Amino acid sequence: MTDLVAATGKERREFLDLMRTEAGEGLEAAQKVLGISSQQFEGFVESVGRVCVIRHGDESAGFLWIEERDRGLHVHGIVVKQPFRGRGVATEALRLLEAQYSDSVGAVELGVHHANHEARALYEKLGYQTVHHVEDVGFDILRKAL
Repeated sequence: MTDLVAATGKERREFLDLMRTEAGEGLEAAQKVLGISSQQFEGFVESVGRVCVIRHGDESAGFLWIEERDRGLHVHGIVVKQPFRGRGVATEALRLLEAQYSDSVGAVELGVHHANHEARALYEKLGYQTVHHVEDVGFDILRKAL
């Protein structure tokens, strides 16, 4: 069973470390385009939206960073830890997120790097559609109406 719970300070730091490892050049490119430092990015994670731990059973399987915006929910980041990949954890987490917010927002949106074909395939399988290309960062924004 998968559940989403608020991250502690220690877990937010773990999320940041995983984002740096997993997003690597994509994260650095986004920071450069936005004109922000790594420290400023850390500040955004602390102050914008909230980070949730994706719990799979009793284990921490990954993280979601989400923010409510004008009748929509934006997923700033989703990271599934390596041992849990390919086991449906991201699918379950996104479906749970959609169910939790279906009465309060009209859509869920998220960004995906052009090179992340596996994530894009998952999002499209779940009904997300590309609505915007951000070429200078190498990302597409996908949206799913709820």
